[in-house]
Amino acid sequence: MKYIGWLSPQGDLISCEGYAHMDRADEIARILNVFDREKQSDETLLKLGWMRISRITYGDEGLMFWMPEFITSNQHDFLRNIAFEKNIDISKRGYETLVAYHIFE
Repeated sequence: MKYIGWLSPQGDLISCEGYAHMDRADEIARILNVFDREKQSDETLLKLGWMRISRITYGDEGLMFWMPEFITSNQHDFLRNIAFEKNIDISKRGYETLVAYHIFE
């Protein structure tokens, strides 16, 4: 799926396969020079304002979003494009996240 990966604060998607988020997070953390073997790179990226976009494939199927504390206007615009695209499956929890971050306003 074209929206799976890590979304930078600038609104650039670094895509990955559905089960490769941790490996991709490590790669990004190394590029940003913030990689630490003692810490989970996904948590580091979230603290730096990155967003994880995954697809849940069991139960509540569809896109799911792991959000930083605050999102940028670029990330907001990216999410709006996803939210209003036809034929995109967004999980119930993913939809609730988009509502909580005012994507539909």
